[in-house]
Amino acid sequence: MAYLKSNVLGYDWANRNERNDSLAKGYLSLFAQFISLDGKIAHTFEKKLTTDIRVAWSIIRDGQIGNGGLKHRLQLKNQDQKGFTFFFGDDEHTYLLVLTHRGNCFGKNTFWNKATATSC
Repeated sequence: MAYLKSNVLGYDWANRNERNDSLAKGYLSLFAQFISLDGKIAHTFEKKLTTDIRVAWSIIRDGQIGNGGLKHRLQLKNQDQKGFTFFFGDDEHTYLLVLTHRGNCFGKNTFWNKATATSC
């Protein structure tokens, strides 16, 4: 199971100052949980993303984060007998992550838009 998680998106604030303070400290991350056949969480994976949280906040509707301002929306594919692949892009990178069925990072390709490297 994979989704976008934020500490500010989808929440309401009492006033504009509280909202602005929260958005200044806000983040968006890819969050994935790997669930075993007996229903227990086997592993949790989280990758913080580089996005403009204010833009993401301005486009949400009814508390739904949606794509959260990602340049390339989150795509998750099951790779038979291998694990899972995640494809997505934030403001700085376009990612292709390969994770095993247990949630361990098997391989990573980052297609750079800026000259910085990241890891799983």
